This record gives sequence, structure tokens and C-alpha cells, in this order.
Amino acid sequence: MNRPATLPHTNEDHDQNYYEATAGFPLRLPALRGETETDVCIVGAGFTGLSTAHFLKESGVRVVVLEQRAVGGGASGRNGGQVLPGFFADMRDVFASTGPGKGRRLWDLSVDGVGIVRTLIQQYGIACDWQDGGLTTAGTKAEEADLEDLAAFLQENCGAMREFWDRAKVTEAVGNPSYRRALYDAGAGHFHTLKYVRGLARGLHGKDVRIYENTPAQAISTATGKYRITTPRGVVNATALVLCGDSYLGTLVPEIRRKYVVINNSILATEPLRNPDAVLSCRAAVSENSSSLHFYRKTADGRLLFGGGDTVIPGPTNQATQAKILATLRRNMVKLFPALKGTAVAHEWSGSIAVTSSFMPNVGRLRSGIYYANGFSGHGVNLTHVSGKLLADAITKDDKTYRLFGAVKNMSFPGSGRLDYPLTVLGMWRYRLTRARAN
Repeated sequence: MNRPATLPHTNEDHDQNYYEATAGFPLRLPALRGETETDVCIVGAGFTGLSTAHFLKESGVRVVVLEQRAVGGGASGRNGGQVLPGFFADMRDVFASTGPGKGRRLWDLSVDGVGIVRTLIQQYGIACDWQDGGLTTAGTKAEEADLEDLAAFLQENCGAMREFWDRAKVTEAVGNPSYRRALYDAGAGHFHTLKYVRGLARGLHGKDVRIYENTPAQAISTATGKYRITTPRGVVNATALVLCGDSYLGTLVPEIRRKYVVINNSILATEPLRNPDAVLSCRAAVSENSSSLHFYRKTADGRLLFGGGDTVIPGPTNQATQAKILATLRRNMVKLFPALKGTAVAHEWSGSIAVTSSFMPNVGRLRSGIYYANGFSGHGVNLTHVSGKLLADAITKDDKTYRLFGAVKNMSFPGSGRLDYPLTVLGMWRYRLTRARAN
């Protein structure tokens, strides 16, 4: 395991990121220099790493957090901002794999993750443009039938109550007459992701939690019963290690990198809309129960954030893939909302997502003292936060609740990232064929 980390190749445009443009001044925390001692070293200052640090701090544990870029520089600072219960995996499939007992416990953990986000916003006084409400839409008869079946399943097996909206109400709330029905979740919400993650880091950074930016973990070794994490200009010696980089961790630990493939996802942000209520007057975050997997929401300054691209067949290079996804999003946004024709796209950006074979996250312990969480598969805001609590409980209380995620098995992929492109192409075609049969 004592080898240099290989970081994923990306072409993300920080200058065009809406969140960077509107989050205010960055934290500008120092890089690590020299050698330091701590109880727990966390790699990654995103949602998972910082929530783990929070719960460890609550238990009186000293923490060092290493971030290769800036706080929130990965997916945590640039995602769709939707805070929803559940997983990307269908809960009906989860129950079929785990049985009703473990399935219900997993659902409850996903709900706990939403609650943790709300609690941390209040506890640290984070101004992050929080807005209540989540809406799942159905545009075809098959999608409507599937949504009705899912709602009934969640109510019967998980105690999850949702409100159905008919076509007229959805049309009025969203501004798109093509949706037949929608499912409203008052407990969901959305926020400005970078304001949130920076606010959380600002609240945590201090005596017991030291966060170092521009400090990639390059190698891990063991010495005198501790883990030794080498960085460009320093070393951390820690009793325990938590790996939270997700798709940005690279091959620092090859065993973990084989548990997911990395795909591209993109988001557009329009200029402030001249008539904000013409689109999404309900202010809820929207995700489609459709083959396109669009998601979108209204920002606090009246823009539409419109994202997706998970199901676009990749191009031969990252640049080609991102260009293809962004062109698809621009076209589909206007198709869904003709009133936006001629509206300028002010920001567009892309990023990496770690996707597992089951669409369920990997959360666990690699060996004594090394813990990890990754593979959130595009549905990670709630799951990163509850994973942080579970990993902190494992370290401080020897609690084994994190093992619940192992009830759904994730296969290992060959190549440790080198075969992501062909694996992703095959996966996208398989997804399209599955959806075509369902519809």
C-alpha cells in the first residue's frame, strides 16, 4: 500500500462553476508542512470527511483532514445540491437483496443522513440558501405506474409518506405540462453546496480539527503501530485512517479503487430568469423518474440549475464526453422548458462520480484502523453524512452498524480505473436496454 497516489484525469472548469462564482471568498487554509501527530487522519475535505470529523470531534477525538485541492473542491462543492432520502439504487431491489429487516434499517439510515445535514446547518449557523421540498416526476404511463408502485412500497415497508400531485398541480408547480404525475417529499430539500461545505469546514477548523488544503495524501505506510501518511511537504502519524476522497481518491489504495467506476456528470446554470415563477414556481428540487435522469432546481438568485448526463454514452476522451453531455443538457433543458429558449447559460461544469455495481455505497473497514466510504453513485448528500457518523461510531465505540451497507454486495471491477471507459460504455447500453423494456 506504500505507493504514490494516482489522481483521476479530469477537465473540470473551476472558472465556470456557479458555486465558485457565488460562494464568496474561499477559506484559504494552509498546506501541511512538517510532521504532526493526531488520533485520526481523514483524507478528503468534502461531505464525508467533514461529517466524520464533526462526529469524531464531538467524541473528543483529535483529527487532521487532508485535502488535495481546496475544501469542497471535488463533488461536494459542485453537485446538484439536492438533499434526498434513499439511494440511487431502487429500494425495491435493496429489499430483495437484503430482506425486509436490513432493508428497512438501510432506508432509515438514508433518512438520518438528511436529518444530519439539517442539524449541522443549524449547529454551525451555515448560510447556504436551504430550501425545503423534493419532487420526483413521471412523464410516461410506464413511469407513472412505476412511481405509484414505488410510493406504495415505501409507505408499506418504510413508513415513508409522500404526497401525489396530479398533472394540473405538477404543471402549475414545475411549468412543464408533459409530466403526468409527481411525488412530493416535504422532508427533502436543496442548498448551495459550496457555501455549506465551506461553512462546515469553517466551524470545524480549530484546535481539535485541523484541515489542510493543497495537501494530497501520496502514500500510506505503517510505523510503530501507527499509520504514516506522506504528503508533498509533510507527514501525518495517526492511530486510525479514514479515506473519503470518493472518485477523487485515485489509486492511493488500489483495493478501494476496484470497487467502482468513474463516470462524468454535468450541470448548467442559467442567467437569472426574467420571470422566475414561469419555471419551478414551487421551489422544490426536481428529479425525474425517467431514462434521462434529469435533475434541476431553482437557486436563491433565480437561476435554473439543470443537470444530468449519467446515461449519455461516453465519447473517446473526457473532453468529448463532457462536450457531449453539456450539449445534451442544453438541448433537453429547452425541450422541457420552451420558455427558456434564448436564455443564456451563464455557467456549465462537469465532474466525476464514483458508481458501484449495485448503485449502493461502499462503507467499511479495509483492515484494522483503516476505514472508507465511497461509491455514492450520484445520490450522496444524505449518504455521505450518515456514513460520517457511522465511521466515527466505529472508531470511537467499536460500533458495527456500518456493516449494514455490506448486505448489498458490490463487485470488483478489473483495471483499478484503467478500464473505466469500456465498462461505462457497456453499463450505459445495458441501462438503456433495461429502460426500453420497462417502457
